[in-house]
Amino acid sequence: MQFPVTKAVLRLASVAAIAAIAGSALPGWARPAALTARYANSEINVRSAPTTQAAAPRVGRVGDRVEVLDQTRGRDGYTWYLVKSAQKRYQGWIRGDFVTFGPGTANRAIASVSRGPAVTPPASTVAAPVAAPVAAPSTQAIAAVTLPPAAQPYSSDAVRYFTEIALGSEYGDASGIVRKWREPMRIKVHGSPTQEDLRTLSSVMGEINTLLGTTQMRLDDASPNVDIYFVPEAEFSRYEPNYRPLNYGYAWTWWNNDTIDRARILISTVDINQQERSHLIREELTQSLGLLRDSFRYSDSIFYQNWTDTTQFSALDRQLIQMLYRPDVLPGMSKTDVLSVFNQALPAPSATACGGSGAPAPLNASLGAAVCPR
Repeated sequence: MQFPVTKAVLRLASVAAIAAIAGSALPGWARPAALTARYANSEINVRSAPTTQAAAPRVGRVGDRVEVLDQTRGRDGYTWYLVKSAQKRYQGWIRGDFVTFGPGTANRAIASVSRGPAVTPPASTVAAPVAAPVAAPSTQAIAAVTLPPAAQPYSSDAVRYFTEIALGSEYGDASGIVRKWREPMRIKVHGSPTQEDLRTLSSVMGEINTLLGTTQMRLDDASPNVDIYFVPEAEFSRYEPNYRPLNYGYAWTWWNNDTIDRARILISTVDINQQERSHLIREELTQSLGLLRDSFRYSDSIFYQNWTDTTQFSALDRQLIQMLYRPDVLPGMSKTDVLSVFNQALPAPSATACGGSGAPAPLNASLGAAVCPR
């Protein structure tokens, strides 16, 4: 089925007419935002309609400040935004994963991923580590997580969400495969965290360890493989050269043969309140596990694409963490591979659900869900 371009074009024209009548004034419901992409020098298509099939007579750049005039859900499942840039003099539709919201025009946390070489911050710029007033879990080495397969079957919603969040990395990494840790995450804290920051960090570590039934995260100042910096956003690039502006939280991970072995997390100490900081700690730490993508699908999820300040895991979030760290979900697995694993955990539709055939429903790799044979 083709996308109804006519309706989209009319919608674009109507909003443009409103802007023209108002002169330089924007509609009262316009929202400030910024453009973002995986790479700082990316060009972002500004289209005439909310579909990738529409013409893109103009392009935006990462960091462009825009006003969001309207939004719609596209046939591709993405939210599309009608944006206007007074400075760059363009207006058109941009797909939602290239538009970011937050206090002012800054973005929510975004997990960016690279397999590039680690870069050590200049010694003169690294703040002294701050000892967190929490008891570190056991320091006994753990070679791998040994969480048994879940006893309860996964819903098709959980499987679909897993394939959306856990395969690849933010902004549509083409490799689309599983990446996870095979050793514990040894965390060192730097900078100026508040006492509430440290309590949140301790709480999230504890929740994740409980979900996985092992000590996957612990504090370790001596030999860390995860460094968390609590510093002003304006200083982020001093600690992580790959940082892209307009983020109050940021994570960068490295891997070898699809096994994550190092991560760096940045949490801003300015311009956001404590609840937002607590949210960013939870999100960045969780995404550093290997759950590297965001989604518009569930607004109560820690992985929600738009700005949010939720400070707890949803039921689906908890399930995704456990699904990723099943021992039979391995680094490097493709979507087909993980769906084959989860096929054993998915309930087969009843005979009635499958038109009376009684046959079990196989997983459809394109949907990430069980489907009845036809």
